[in-house]
Amino acid sequence: MASKSKKLRIRYHNDHFEIEKENNVQQKLDFLPSMISLCSSNYLLQTTLTPMKILNCNAAASVPSSFSKVFCDIEYYGKDSFVFGDAFRTGMDILGDYFIRNIVPKNRQFLSVFEKLLDFIDGDRSVKISDPHRVQNLRDKELAIILSNHLFGKLALTSYFAADKAWSCEDEGQCFCDDENCEMTGVYLDTSIGNVEVWHGCMDIVINNEMPVVVPWEAFSDSSNGNNGGEMKEESVLEGCAQLIAETIVFSFLQRKSHPDRNHFLTPCIGISNSEMVVVLYDAKNDVLLESSPIPLFKDSFSGEFSYTAVLVSWLTVNYKYLCTAVPEHFTNDKSEFFVHAKNKLPMYQENLRFGGVLKNPATNLPRGKLKRHKANSSTSMVEHEKKLMEILWRP
Repeated sequence: MASKSKKLRIRYHNDHFEIEKENNVQQKLDFLPSMISLCSSNYLLQTTLTPMKILNCNAAASVPSSFSKVFCDIEYYGKDSFVFGDAFRTGMDILGDYFIRNIVPKNRQFLSVFEKLLDFIDGDRSVKISDPHRVQNLRDKELAIILSNHLFGKLALTSYFAADKAWSCEDEGQCFCDDENCEMTGVYLDTSIGNVEVWHGCMDIVINNEMPVVVPWEAFSDSSNGNNGGEMKEESVLEGCAQLIAETIVFSFLQRKSHPDRNHFLTPCIGISNSEMVVVLYDAKNDVLLESSPIPLFKDSFSGEFSYTAVLVSWLTVNYKYLCTAVPEHFTNDKSEFFVHAKNKLPMYQENLRFGGVLKNPATNLPRGKLKRHKANSSTSMVEHEKKLMEILWRP
């Protein structure tokens, strides 16, 4: 996507950068309810993160498991949910300054990250799908490539992504949307991670070498093309999904090993179905596992236009290296107990994982937990963001 930074007319004024833009006010109003959901203390409006506890899993089984054969039984610390924005306070502060005061970051790196969101908002927030019913019937690789090409990649600082080489076909450079001139900004590569002695397998997509995107195997029914080409099932399969949890945990350990100097090690993974997305995060240092509430991908059931909440959550998540501020301190005691269950092989997860050259096995059905939702907690800073945003929303 071509940069629109000239149209945004960002200028330095009174010791801060601000935006001059004719339709700036209407765009803010369109996104305001979704912004509020990320920090709201209102149960009905909240986009939340909930800690999870592993009750039993095969992370250290004598017979190592691929992601497609993962077993991971979990329960939720349901009353300890907190608002999504509390794990992304840097990003929320940037959004708050923009929505409330119309200013953008002084820091050049943060400004570059924020311009990716502004460019996306200013452009076409939809995927070209000629038949609206096709949105509900996209196959796994079609869905993953389209979302990486038109949503996640465009919001990341760089649009590069790697897709599982098992998906490669004759038209390797072509997107699966209905724009015949639309090309992938990614490539098909070996995306396998882990170690054959523990959990391992191929990621569907890896955005900019830093964040996985997973389409769970059980999201698809059998078809003439096999499990890897089936149509998406109607029911949600993302909450408590064992495959999604396992891939997030393994990727987090790998990131900690690769980037030991980072301020924190809370690493996200986005799980997708044809109608919604869920963000799972794992802190490989503090052993905290989080799952977001489901977020609608599209504005409506048969639209190629992305929902405002999906846009904001995707921007925060793909740029977590800059915008995430780790697990709120008062929730670090909600341990996932992965360290306990993987005790015998924990050194393998901590020291011997790799990216590339790891085998992948066929799929099986995967278990998932259930969550009874409670009102999520909001920090003082999130309450303050909500108060100011609500004032704007109800301003005469």
